[in-house]
Amino acid sequence: LPSKGRWSKLAGRIGDQYMMTVPITIYAGSSEIQRNIIAQRGLGLPRG
Repeated sequence: LPSKGRWSKLAGRIGDQYMMTVPITIYAGSSEIQRNIIAQRGLGLPRG
Protein backbone atom coordinates (compact mmCIF):
# COMPACT_ATOMS: atom_id res chain seq x y z
CA LEU A 1 0.00 0.00 0.00
CA PRO A 2 1.24 3.49 -0.66
CA SER A 3 2.17 5.33 2.52
CA LYS A 4 -0.42 8.04 1.91
CA GLY A 5 -3.07 5.70 0.51
CA ARG A 6 -6.67 5.60 1.62
CA TRP A 7 -6.41 2.09 3.08
CA SER A 8 -3.08 2.39 4.88
CA LYS A 9 -3.18 2.50 8.68
CA LEU A 10 -3.11 6.04 10.11
CA ALA A 11 -2.59 7.43 6.60
CA GLY A 12 0.89 5.89 6.40
CA ARG A 13 2.24 7.50 9.56
CA ILE A 14 3.27 4.18 11.09
CA GLY A 15 5.48 3.38 8.12
CA ASP A 16 6.89 6.89 8.06
CA GLN A 17 7.75 6.75 11.76
CA TYR A 18 9.39 3.35 11.33
CA MET A 19 11.55 4.65 8.49
CA MET A 20 12.76 7.53 10.69
CA THR A 21 13.90 5.31 13.59
CA VAL A 22 17.26 4.43 12.02
CA PRO A 23 18.33 8.02 11.19
CA ILE A 24 17.24 9.17 14.65
CA THR A 25 19.33 6.52 16.41
CA ILE A 26 22.34 7.30 14.20
CA TYR A 27 21.94 11.00 14.97
CA ALA A 28 21.64 10.32 18.70
CA GLY A 29 24.77 8.16 18.67
CA SER A 30 26.70 10.80 16.73
CA SER A 31 25.75 13.46 19.27
CA GLU A 32 26.91 11.25 22.13
CA ILE A 33 30.25 10.61 20.42
CA GLN A 34 30.74 14.35 19.86
CA ARG A 35 29.97 15.07 23.53
CA ASN A 36 32.53 12.49 24.59
CA ILE A 37 35.20 13.99 22.31
CA ILE A 38 34.54 17.50 23.65
CA ALA A 39 34.64 16.22 27.24
CA GLN A 40 37.91 14.37 26.73
CA ARG A 41 39.87 16.70 24.47
CA GLY A 42 38.35 20.08 25.19
CA LEU A 43 37.71 19.81 28.91
CA GLY A 44 40.34 17.21 29.79
CA LEU A 45 37.83 14.91 31.49
CA PRO A 46 38.67 11.23 31.91
CA ARG A 47 37.43 8.68 29.43
CA GLY A 48 34.34 6.79 30.39
